Amino acid sequence: MYAAAWHREPHDSGLPGYLQTADRPGWALIACRIVPEYRVDDCAGLGEYPDGSHMQRSVRAAAWQFRLRRPRVGGVTKYDEWVRIRSD
Repeated sequence: MYAAAWHREPHDSGLPGYLQTADRPGWALIACRIVPEYRVDDCAGLGEYPDGSHMQRSVRAAAWQFRLRRPRVGGVTKYDEWVRIRSD
């Protein structure tokens, strides 16, 4: 799994509505598959802090807005790969 590289970071105005559904502030780590047009799909939660805060759920709900670059290894673009995204 590769670290996410933003093609375009989410707008500040787009995330608060999703993140305020979490029970308390913290962070979430999710994994998503990159699909055409820099979009993500099939996102799954990997972890959150504090436990039970529902940050993973909030970040997965907002993921439709994420635009990520495909991973490159040795100058070769990887297709249909998974990346991990951390949101604080």
